[in-house]
Amino acid sequence: MTKEKFSIWLIPSDIDGDCISKSIQSLSKKYLAPIFKPHCTIISPITNLNKAQIIIDQLDQKEFQVNVKKIDESDDIWKTVFLKLVNNSTLKKINGLFNQAFPQLYQFDPHISLIYKKLDA
Repeated sequence: MTKEKFSIWLIPSDIDGDCISKSIQSLSKKYLAPIFKPHCTIISPITNLNKAQIIIDQLDQKEFQVNVKKIDESDDIWKTVFLKLVNNSTLKKINGLFNQAFPQLYQFDPHISLIYKKLDA
């Protein structure tokens, strides 16, 4: 039996999330791609949600600011076009806590994707 797999996301504030969501929806409609909720993946995949909840409950900071470094693109379907985020001390701390609890090969590259689709350059 295969265990369910989950990802831990950070979600933008309502104002920022609404703005990013409009871009995601526009690109999704234009390129016939899936629509998804704006997020920054901290770690993926994990299988133990109880262990993750303990870390989430222990975080002493619920909201914090993250700056966008640039808009970028890649050949990775999960990062076709994305907002590259500055990997600040808070992001590093949160990612580090999850990496200690879930040691695995997840390359944390803080970003918010705008479209999931293989596209020509």
